[in-house]
Amino acid sequence: MNSRIKVMLRENTTKRQIVLPVHLRRLEVTRAELLGRIGMIPMKNKSNRFALNYLHTASFLEELNRIQASNQEEKLIIPCSSEEIEQFDV
Repeated sequence: MNSRIKVMLRENTTKRQIVLPVHLRRLEVTRAELLGRIGMIPMKNKSNRFALNYLHTASFLEELNRIQASNQEEKLIIPCSSEEIEQFDV
């Protein structure tokens, strides 16, 4: 439960990515915790909340469940469109 999970937002076509600076422990890999950590990434438009379509899919929840049940080191890759990745100020 203490193994670290690397989380990345990856743009679909160019493979540009944002790696969350602090890895989550497997114990912390929940939807709420993940949304909170992504929400800590600086935004270009400071008054907006981030929007990532993948986070509203069954595939996302299945991936979280798979990682929580795994016994090995894992990466959580969140696919993004170029517009979605552009909203972050990194």
